[in-house]
Amino acid sequence: NTPREFALLRSLAPNARILAYLTSQEIRRDASEHPQSPLRRKLAAVIRDDWYLRSPSDARASWWPQTWLLDVTDRGWTDALATFVAEAIASDPRWDGVFYDNLWGGISWFAEQRGALDLDRDGTADDPAALDRRWQGGVRALLAETRVRARDGFLIIGNGDATYADLVN
Repeated sequence: NTPREFALLRSLAPNARILAYLTSQEIRRDASEHPQSPLRRKLAAVIRDDWYLRSPSDARASWWPQTWLLDVTDRGWTDALATFVAEAIASDPRWDGVFYDNLWGGISWFAEQRGALDLDRDGTADDPAALDRRWQGGVRALLAETRVRARDGFLIIGNGDATYADLVN
């Protein structure tokens, strides 16, 4: 929402790489109304209710204040996010890439610290080892699909451990 600032940054540091910041696994609860974040509003508009990460009681899970966790094991969510990145960010020459925050190597820590998770929505807590395997598969799908859909040379960066080093720049 600040084209002048993009131009100024490019003029001051022509070799800089400008990355869009996105969380890979959560969205702000007020994303659909946030006045300063047009891209976040656009992303929030495509999120379906069944893509939220849930407890066995079907309550939405939250890790950070004022956010809801999303289920990266759901291919619908990872495909939607990769499509959003390709269409709203990679197609815009102002962006050189995306920074995916929270590329966690697993989600069992959340279940251990905050409460059980139910990825398959059968009303029972999922096994922690299975949670991590499925989570890693989902993040890998997100990164691979982003790479396929984004333009050549588009940077994909993230934070976390080395679990996904083979899929990021």
